[in-house]
Amino acid sequence: MPTKTVYEKAKERKRIADDIREQVGNAPCISDVRRYLGVSGDMTTNFLRDIPSFQLCPGGKRLYLAIDIAAKIYTLQMSSGRY
Repeated sequence: MPTKTVYEKAKERKRIADDIREQVGNAPCISDVRRYLGVSGDMTTNFLRDIPSFQLCPGGKRLYLAIDIAAKIYTLQMSSGRY
């Protein structure tokens, strides 16, 4: 299988990010990500461990950017040989 160009990789990450935005918004919280991925809470927490998060107010929900989630999904797909 030929390797993907930088443009093809960026296009695929954008496609994943657009799907996330359509399903759960641009800055989903943990429960939104869990619903999007269709996995348990522990798996979601583990998946999000190294993705940057932010809070809009102290004590508020942790939010994650769709593009960061998409990048991790893409990386995992590439490392598993899925694409």
